[in-house]
Amino acid sequence: MRIAFARFMMEGNAFSPVKTTLKDFERTHFLEGEELLKVCQPEHVEVKGYLKNLELSGFIRATKKHKDKNIEVVPLFSAWSISGGPMDHNDFQLIVEKLKNSLIEAGKIDGLFLSLHGALVVENEIEPEVKLLETVRSVIGDNTKLAVTFDLHGNMPREKVEKIDILCAYRSNPHFDMAKTGLRAGDLLIRTLAGEINPVRAWRSLPMILGGGNTISVLPPMNSVFRRLKQLEEDPRVLYCSVFMVHPYLNNPDLGWTVHILTDNEPELAEALAEEIAEKCWEMRKKQPPIFISPEEMLEKVRGAKILLKAGSAVVSDTSDVVGAGGTGENTNLIRFLLEEAKDLTSYVSIRDPQVIAEIWEKEIGEKVQVIVGGKLQPEYNPALAVSGTILNKKDTENFSRVITLDLGHLKMLITEGMNLPMKPDFYEDLGLPIMKADITVVKNFFHFRIYYLLKNRMSLYVKTKGITDFDRFFSITTTDPVYPLHEIYDWREIDRKRRGITSPSQPQKSNVLLKRKNKTKQKILIFSLLVIAFYFSKKFFKNKS
Repeated sequence: MRIAFARFMMEGNAFSPVKTTLKDFERTHFLEGEELLKVCQPEHVEVKGYLKNLELSGFIRATKKHKDKNIEVVPLFSAWSISGGPMDHNDFQLIVEKLKNSLIEAGKIDGLFLSLHGALVVENEIEPEVKLLETVRSVIGDNTKLAVTFDLHGNMPREKVEKIDILCAYRSNPHFDMAKTGLRAGDLLIRTLAGEINPVRAWRSLPMILGGGNTISVLPPMNSVFRRLKQLEEDPRVLYCSVFMVHPYLNNPDLGWTVHILTDNEPELAEALAEEIAEKCWEMRKKQPPIFISPEEMLEKVRGAKILLKAGSAVVSDTSDVVGAGGTGENTNLIRFLLEEAKDLTSYVSIRDPQVIAEIWEKEIGEKVQVIVGGKLQPEYNPALAVSGTILNKKDTENFSRVITLDLGHLKMLITEGMNLPMKPDFYEDLGLPIMKADITVVKNFFHFRIYYLLKNRMSLYVKTKGITDFDRFFSITTTDPVYPLHEIYDWREIDRKRRGITSPSQPQKSNVLLKRKNKTKQKILIFSLLVIAFYFSKKFFKNKS
């Protein structure tokens, strides 16, 4: 069997004024053909500077697992960019055309494995990934099996779901199972092509944008949902269970959480389980994200942990400017506060300002400079800030373009020309700033820093100032239907059925798993009741005897 594989991944933020272009993909990760196949092998790094193994590496592992099936893999291309603003429409069209032409050149294939994000934002497009999938289907037809992996923050409208045969979302947040997701999706695709299984789906679309508390998969309250998904998959009839906790920064009027269940030719079971998990997710709507603290509160907590911080750093997430969720990376509000109010602490911060980089790049290390940072990409949120300092270091990096470190005394500032994503310790350390010497290290990420900073992080703090990744940004979205928490909704089913294009009435189904549990409970009650009756009559019998 011949299976082609490709990736086109970027999480967008509709509120950002900074366009994402092909250059951003080329700077971060853009490979094709044999070069792509090479980096997906176990001994190589799939996305240099970020992660060793992701979905495509997982897919290749699946093909090796089924080496007896004589699989020929056809590498197309892989394009991945750091989260950012809406993608330039012309550049998006170029990617779609490239995928179309790559599939045509590949010739006849039995299956296609795609890695998408699910929250791509493109200028003048409501659901760009639907357009991409329509183009794919126009080339491969409806009979060629299509498996797609998604980030669990994807938005899943009917037009997207129905074009895919095997749909698998990440099951961890922070995401550490990307390769595993690719492996499982690839395995299902290969077994389907071999005629060993027949995947059927059931899904639900919930009218809720926020919920699940901090939405971390291994912590309450969402850990109970993800634990249940794992339990369901212990049944061999259940192939894969996905829950999508939607990215709230999209310009889509049909935003919502999604539940998607794949079973092996068991449609009724799939429907019952989708109903069960949807209800569990709906219960999470009241558990809103935590209220992020103010800079003043953050400073008080850090100062109260001075002894603890001798063995590491407080890692502070700048939640108003999360580049991992499409922020511009230009927030000056937290920097200004630390400059003025935290003079007794050593802080590491970063900002994106290509103009300042161009202005001082030719200056020597050790030179003193006066520059104005911020106020260029999105001045309404990030007012300009004048700073004076000494050039401590500079480097032309692969992922962030040119970067300069300024020593402002108690505060060390990294200025990047490209994307500003301080998610890993080496972002600072590669420019001469060891994390263990900082009291405060500012990151622009919601989740992943918890993994990368694990050994050096002594306390994780989430701070809100003002910016485009504040959760209240979604109040400006105009939705087709009422959605929680914009509106008070008591039952999700009517809107769900409308979104799925279902008009006939139906009753919620109970899963076989649940029925088995209830039957066992009934049996226990019956046995207990019989024992009580037997005890009663035996006692009465012996009393009469005496």
